[in-house]
Amino acid sequence: MTITTAVYTPVEVNYNPLVEEYAFVLEIIGPEAFELWYVDAAGTRTLASPDRYVASFNGQPPLYDSGQVKLTRPAPEGTAVLSIERNTPITQLLDFNNVDPFPMNMVEFTLDKHTMICQELAYRKCDALVGTEMTQLISFDPYTPFYANEVTFALDKIIAILAEIQATAEDCRDKPEDT
Repeated sequence: MTITTAVYTPVEVNYNPLVEEYAFVLEIIGPEAFELWYVDAAGTRTLASPDRYVASFNGQPPLYDSGQVKLTRPAPEGTAVLSIERNTPITQLLDFNNVDPFPMNMVEFTLDKHTMICQELAYRKCDALVGTEMTQLISFDPYTPFYANEVTFALDKIIAILAEIQATAEDCRDKPEDT
């Protein structure tokens, strides 16, 4: 799997108290990055507690391309919109050690994860102006050679995206839950 969507935006659906399940299309690494927000008519956002919904995901792990969220309890009074969002944890999941295997599928996942983090940073930091396409279209096939220039290209792209975010964005969020 590779990141094919160039820009991250939350999936917003109108809330209907008669509907319990909502489908969404969103590249995501799974439940650890999933957030559901209740939004009222005034735009006030409230993060849903994980005990208020069940999320399931479609696609091949470790990267999913869509899913469904089923509400286990009605949304709070006044909810107009459900905002289905991705907030990829900024964690290091892969260590490379001397003389150990270099798993291509984990390298690809790590590059995809970093691309998703870049997309989210650009979105959350006052809509940073990023000219570099924020996708990761390199797919590593275990039956073909693993070339260093492909990894270098992907890393250089991530670095260029981060540099553009730094240069064009100002941190306009004043609440930790908005970042």
